[in-house]
Amino acid sequence: MYNDIGGIFTRVSAIQLSHSDTQSKSERLSHAESLIRTAADSDLILLPELWNTGFFSYDEYERSCEADDGETISMLSRLAADIKAYIFTGSFVQKRNGKLYNTAMLLDRSGATAASYSKIHLFGEERQYMTCGDKAVTVDTELGKIGLSICYDLRFPEQYRRMTDCGAEIFLSCYALPASRTEHWRILTPARALENQAYFFSCGCSGINRGVHYSGHSMLIAPDGAILAEGADGEEILTADADIECVRRFRRDFPVLEDRNISF
Repeated sequence: MYNDIGGIFTRVSAIQLSHSDTQSKSERLSHAESLIRTAADSDLILLPELWNTGFFSYDEYERSCEADDGETISMLSRLAADIKAYIFTGSFVQKRNGKLYNTAMLLDRSGATAASYSKIHLFGEERQYMTCGDKAVTVDTELGKIGLSICYDLRFPEQYRRMTDCGAEIFLSCYALPASRTEHWRILTPARALENQAYFFSCGCSGINRGVHYSGHSMLIAPDGAILAEGADGEEILTADADIECVRRFRRDFPVLEDRNISF
């Protein structure tokens, strides 16, 4: 990892929740709360994509949708304030202006919403139920400038370059990936980090949803593409320390982003 001089470290934890179709939504919320409290010494906590519903539970989307002040975000907001940590909420089915969105939020240490992002790149059958988001999202925080993304976005490098052009130093992603595509995630996540010289912290689901095995393999990646932590395929909490000055030194010492030639 490119970190030759120590700085102010941020402790990051990805909570790789295991999905079970037999659990109720309230049970999933309660279980997530207990694991978040286990990671209470973290500065930034990540959750997976549609963890409170199940990505492949398409018939549950309308029944489980929430407004911004629904039970999921309300619980996570209270937790963020209790433990004084940033929480990347993972995504939930958000109902906004009569439409459904796959939306993730970043809550600050007071529990307030620092940023909200709706998934731009919808995948497969998801497109029949959800509406695409229409803007890339970055936000300034005490941890550094953060860009938000969700799962399938990973395959579209232009979204991450746009966030980098807006100053992003850290990418966050939540996902619910079939195990059959685990190696794609393991290749593309370090690539997005390295090509943008940014941290990339991702949190995925494990378990089985409607017969689909989730990949697990959440990844915490340094700006030079080095893997700081990687999960297996079961439920676990991954933790690593990050130094935002590492990004700034790497970009200064190896200014590849300044050498882009877009005149062609």
